Amino acid sequence: MKILFVLKYWMLTLVIAPFIHALIINILNTKLVITGFEFYSTLLSTTLLFSIPTLIITWLAFIALSYTQLSQLSVRLITVAFTLAGINITLLLMNISTPPELMAAYSITAILVGLFLVYIERRKKKN
Repeated sequence: MKILFVLKYWMLTLVIAPFIHALIINILNTKLVITGFEFYSTLLSTTLLFSIPTLIITWLAFIALSYTQLSQLSVRLITVAFTLAGINITLLLMNISTPPELMAAYSITAILVGLFLVYIERRKKKN
């Protein structure tokens, strides 16, 4: 199994989630949206730092699951579940009043990116 799946998944989730966060806030119209490079770079650097434990646990789980009889699709979907748990645990452990839209943004992004990568890999296999 390709271990690069976990790295691609992690990076894409971290890069896309701030945009999903801004979109959710705009749709809900709950707050003034802070946009721009400074906001994005701050959020990206913070999430990079705090997501490293989730990356390590997800990577180890992916490696362990790769040695089982599970299909590649099952392994990748379990990886997505580990990531969702890691995101939510990390945000709750930060012990700040985490806005629910931030938790939703990272969870939605993790699901969409995971499904997208699984879809791309399945299409590559068919060709």
